Amino acid sequence: AGSFVPRSMVNDLSFAVYANSVFNSSKTKIQFIQSVMQSQVVQRAIRNEMDAISCSHTQVEKRAHSIMEIMFADPQMKYVRTCSYLLRKVWRIMYKAIYIDTDEISMIRKVAAKAGTENGPLVLLPTHRSYIDFLIISFVCFAYDLPIPHIAAGEDFLGMFGVRKIFRHSGAFFLRRSFQDDSLYKAIFQEYVQQLLADGAPLEFFVEGTRSRGGKTMQPKLGLLSIICDTFLTKRVSNLTIVPINISYEKVLERESYSYELLGEKKTPETLTNLLKNVYSVLSKSYGSISVSFSQPIQMNRYMEEMSYRFMQRGNLSLVDDSGSSGEKAGGNKSLDDVNSLAVVHPKDRKRKFSPATNAHHKKLLVQQLANNIAHSLDEVSITMPTSMLATITLQYRNGISRDHLMQSMLWLKREISLRKGRVYWSATELTSSVVDRSLHLMKNEIHHRKHMIEPAIRQKLGNMDYKKYIQLHCYRNQLVHLFVREAIVACAFGASTLRAGNGNSDTSLIGTGTVPRQKLLEECQFLNNLLSVEFIHNPDDPELSFSHVLDKMKERGIINEDEKRMIGVADEESFRFLQYILWPFIDTYWITVQCVLTLNFSGASSTSAHISMGKDTSHPADRGILHERIQWLAEKCFFNGQILFYESCSLDTIKNAVSVLLNLNVLEKVGRNHVQLTKPFGSFGKLTAFSDHILRFRKIGKQKKMVMPQAKL
Repeated sequence: AGSFVPRSMVNDLSFAVYANSVFNSSKTKIQFIQSVMQSQVVQRAIRNEMDAISCSHTQVEKRAHSIMEIMFADPQMKYVRTCSYLLRKVWRIMYKAIYIDTDEISMIRKVAAKAGTENGPLVLLPTHRSYIDFLIISFVCFAYDLPIPHIAAGEDFLGMFGVRKIFRHSGAFFLRRSFQDDSLYKAIFQEYVQQLLADGAPLEFFVEGTRSRGGKTMQPKLGLLSIICDTFLTKRVSNLTIVPINISYEKVLERESYSYELLGEKKTPETLTNLLKNVYSVLSKSYGSISVSFSQPIQMNRYMEEMSYRFMQRGNLSLVDDSGSSGEKAGGNKSLDDVNSLAVVHPKDRKRKFSPATNAHHKKLLVQQLANNIAHSLDEVSITMPTSMLATITLQYRNGISRDHLMQSMLWLKREISLRKGRVYWSATELTSSVVDRSLHLMKNEIHHRKHMIEPAIRQKLGNMDYKKYIQLHCYRNQLVHLFVREAIVACAFGASTLRAGNGNSDTSLIGTGTVPRQKLLEECQFLNNLLSVEFIHNPDDPELSFSHVLDKMKERGIINEDEKRMIGVADEESFRFLQYILWPFIDTYWITVQCVLTLNFSGASSTSAHISMGKDTSHPADRGILHERIQWLAEKCFFNGQILFYESCSLDTIKNAVSVLLNLNVLEKVGRNHVQLTKPFGSFGKLTAFSDHILRFRKIGKQKKMVMPQAKL
């Protein structure tokens, strides 16, 4: 492995001119427009629209042509070379290094060399943390003589005059955020993507669907991935090679704007004016290093064979739709009664063949399992940045930590990450003090170093408090949460199991003050795991992720102990507390969400107003966005009243996930596209109150005041 310095012996101009990268597609934009227009799928959609709105073939065909003109890419290598020349200079200003594992690059180059024969076209699926992700991937492909991918980009960029032309000629094609109600648009998009792959063009898109403001891998969206699978299932290509790619940043370009968005403020529009306003500010700052990691490629034909074998061995999995706008999230629905089970499995006739090409249920199963495996791979190959470690430790010691203690904690955390097969951006020759100093410099706006103590930069001039710094640090911490989340669930479940003894989730010592039966602990783990099922990615086929295995690993690491009666106790209190602190902010958000639902009576389908009221059994549809705002308002109020301890629990991303879980558990139900309401069993308090009380047991017990719900109009 080594730092990314491609062709370091030549200048930037030679780098841009003599690179051997090309677009693999043999068709021009005009040829794609002609072939897509003549396809059976698009012609059928044209006829259907003619019948639906009673207009001529010429009129509908004209609309189809207009859609394709806006959507389709027009790749030209001269634009790619010019952009690569400029980007090399820009990266040198902004970043210390772009780190690439040369063995991984060699692996991808070998796969790409056989793309036209046995491996099929490449499908590159990077994580999405920043707008520059697709620039990084295209630049890496150009630098290492890999074929330049066609990139699925949002229509947001079309508002950036000049930039849209550069993107289009660099391989980007543009799609709407939502087009489910436009059958002609949908047919054109599907046919174009499939023709690109059939023509051998590599494809790049973000399986998360949008940028992850919260810093961790989000649940995958299935829409575009389903179209990719259709290309294989309909035999338009003999194989596909899917490559998950993780891009890790020491400092994310948009981190500050993300904190505003996570607190409910509107996103800044993508316009050329806004871009030019920020150019000087961006180029005058340092953003540390970037690490690009390639996962083991997934060969679609082999994956199909594995899925068929698993289907025959274990039967089928019940799946229920939870559709999104332009795609849908992976995952199925459960009822509240099933919250202690990992999944609802219905054994089918095991002699039945797995047929996703002809069976819609089998296809949905294939796409969901593939999406989950891709998301898991994105986490598996991630590189933990020292800034993420620094944020994690600072949040655990938010009242201040000395520099010496911080350096010891950084070394401890580095070792713990390595024990869990994680990788850290920290060379063997680099001194701890250098790593800490570099990270503190990069995070000088989020972390203060004063009077020999290091703490979150909450206190501002004139005595003002900038609590959004907690949100920013939380997003940095989220980059490593996946490494510890299963053990963190065990730690919080232990606290819930020993709560009656008064020691589980409080600040008192845990050692020697209580034990929990192994089976009881596993039950609580399963409850919490299902509660957080939308929050974190895990691969259900990985036996190492079972909680029995997690308990055994925690015993090996000396975090817990177990006696001959299978009673579990705490052995390493420092590690145990660390694990609990990782998860407590999320649990607070889910508890607040249920508290809000407990006290909401949605008054009026228009949702222009809503009241918090106690004890009413009526429920009316309410706008989902209004509900998100209400929960965030309540979370902030509870933080300032001392009823919750973590301001990061106000993060909008986590609130949205919590509402999704309540939909999955049938506590809430969808009404139309954007409205929700309580289901009949939860129109009154009974069952939901018990559920709320169960979540309460997992929370940190501190100096919270008694929860008194406000009863006021918003």
